[in-house]
Amino acid sequence: MTRNSTIKLLFIGMSDDDAEDIISTFRRAGKVAHSQAVVDGSELQKNIDDGRWDLIFFDGIRATLPIDQCGKILRHANADVPIIFLSDDENIPLPDESVGLVLSSHNLSRLFLFAQRELLALN
Repeated sequence: MTRNSTIKLLFIGMSDDDAEDIISTFRRAGKVAHSQAVVDGSELQKNIDDGRWDLIFFDGIRATLPIDQCGKILRHANADVPIIFLSDDENIPLPDESVGLVLSSHNLSRLFLFAQRELLALN
């Protein structure tokens, strides 16, 4: 399903509980999921430089890193990592060209389905 057997997830601005809920959803579906929390642009740059990531979950409410800066870092590194932007309002326009979709974090099964779709698109 992914580029390798492990799904590697970056979480930007997410609480530990919300990130663990997403990881648990992947694990219940039989996927191996590893994650890393990112707070600022330098951490994102380091993680992108150090490894290959499959998905970014970006909390649009809690993140201190602006989404446009996140997008610039990914474009500069030529990193093809889909971003799922989490917001209370799913009807907002995409906040940056690097964002694949906007979803609510309140519906984990839907979030997982869209994450799978993004992972399939990578292949």
